[in-house]
Amino acid sequence: MADAALRRLGESPLNQNTVNLLGQLFARPGQDSRTLDMGKTRLVLRQVVEVYRNETIYCNHDRFQLIDAKKKIYRDTTNNVVLHFNDQSCRGRILDFGEKIALAVTVNPVRQSDTIKNGEVMVVNQPTQIQLCPWFVDWVKDHKLKLHNDAARSNIGRVVIKLAESSKFGFAQIDAFSLLDKVLLHEMTHGRAAYGRQDDQRVVTQEGLVDVPAQTGFFSLPLIRWASYGWKLAKDLARVGDPLGGENAPDNNSDTLALFGSGT
Repeated sequence: MADAALRRLGESPLNQNTVNLLGQLFARPGQDSRTLDMGKTRLVLRQVVEVYRNETIYCNHDRFQLIDAKKKIYRDTTNNVVLHFNDQSCRGRILDFGEKIALAVTVNPVRQSDTIKNGEVMVVNQPTQIQLCPWFVDWVKDHKLKLHNDAARSNIGRVVIKLAESSKFGFAQIDAFSLLDKVLLHEMTHGRAAYGRQDDQRVVTQEGLVDVPAQTGFFSLPLIRWASYGWKLAKDLARVGDPLGGENAPDNNSDTLALFGSGT
């Protein structure tokens, strides 16, 4: 999917379908989508293709080893990171919806080192982890329609897109509930190798793309602040969010890139 998106962006002239898709997901009102600066999006997609092609994706929690039953503290045996297991995403209850309930989650873990600099313990970056939540794994195993190309060849794909666009609950990650590869592309853009931002003192201020908050409607209210998931909220983000390159811009939103990939 990331390969296809890169090929579309590299065409000259751009395919009309690509122009239309860019106009919906990245362009501001009245802006010619053929003139958009898609450099950041190209960079992220290229990093996904080159870095995450062989990334390990976890479908269970077998790697976690209990080290303190009373405090429910576990160690990740793949990187020796110690954590409170029940505080992790994919371990939530329905009451935690929006906080711990997800289809998948990306973590950029760090581990404390033995090095102390300026009185502070230095940390070492560990490989990015993508965890498919168990309920999503169960869903995938029980459904035949899993991948973008499968959906594109069926009427079901078009039905799912229409349902996603009309969703009143913000779950319009198409797609998310039916397209495994779209979910994976979304998660890969969250990885620190996909994108990074530093301040003037070279301090890392952002690792990976983010889930930009919804900019309009019910889901933008302070007590809600749902992310810009799905076609409707992603198109709203393009319309009223920051210009490309900004913090609340379409090219900083993981689902926008995943939706673009699913459309190519």
